[in-house]
Amino acid sequence: LPRLSPADIQTLLESGLVSFESHTISHPHLSRLPSTNVRYELVESKRMVERLRGSTALYVAYPYGDRSPDVEQGAREAGYEAAFSITEGMIHLGDDLFHLKRIQVDASIHPLLFKLRLTSAVDWNRRMVDWLRHS
Repeated sequence: LPRLSPADIQTLLESGLVSFESHTISHPHLSRLPSTNVRYELVESKRMVERLRGSTALYVAYPYGDRSPDVEQGAREAGYEAAFSITEGMIHLGDDLFHLKRIQVDASIHPLLFKLRLTSAVDWNRRMVDWLRHS
């Protein structure tokens, strides 16, 4: 799909309906990169988002959910307050701030399923999937 232009992003930001955070420059598998490249991806993405937003970018979502202890440390050093994996579920008090869960939504999601994903049902589903994978 085509990417949003800076003008598109500015329009969405001005609407007040959405916010934008960091997701790296080139969407790489961060754990496969040398630390200098990881730093570049995280720092430059943060700077770009901050220029577009006109305010501090606090969060990053790891591309593909690909992370490692070194990548998490890189996110801390880049100045992020938290980072998101691709593990689906709700965020709970005490969760690791550099391995937060998220709820993925796209155009194929039925409205009822969308509503369920905004409840604790998403955690129940995650536990069932994990249980089935380990059975």
